[in-house]
Amino acid sequence: MLYLVQTDTTAGFLSKDFKEINRAKKRPLNTPCILTTALFSELLKLVRVPKRHKNLVRKARKTSFIYPKSRLNSHFLGLKKGLKSLNFKPLNAAKSSLNSSVFKGPLACRVVKEGKHAKFLKNFGCFFSSSANLHGQKFSPAKARQIVLENKGKIIDERLFEGKASRILRLSRGKIRKIR
Repeated sequence: MLYLVQTDTTAGFLSKDFKEINRAKKRPLNTPCILTTALFSELLKLVRVPKRHKNLVRKARKTSFIYPKSRLNSHFLGLKKGLKSLNFKPLNAAKSSLNSSVFKGPLACRVVKEGKHAKFLKNFGCFFSSSANLHGQKFSPAKARQIVLENKGKIIDERLFEGKASRILRLSRGKIRKIR
């Protein structure tokens, strides 16, 4: 299911399956998306935050982090207790997304702390997220609505606007590198 929402940064698509977002945006299916969550406890089940950067991650707003290694390799590959604790529905699409080779390395995650977007994520769990436009094109509210309706999705927010995209920082054990 594809959702069109006003996220905390800009209008965006949310889905449990990142390939569904990529299909809707007409971009390569294996292009990774940012995984958004509203709870730090869910974040810690997905990735290991380097000790040096824990305070930065906790205090950051509107910032996505690329973590050096996801925990999806170890205990999430079994998909038994992990997905249930994250409110992932046992859909085949979600299973195939998380088993995909895209998540064998670094994983980009963002914790959303306030607003309607955070409430939505608290109610429904983790979602993959991307801006609500076609690949390489400018945002248009009418076009975003059309894309969601073509993909049999749901429009959550009627008031959509293009805001500043989230910062993306790559964390390693000792360094931080600005990506966007």
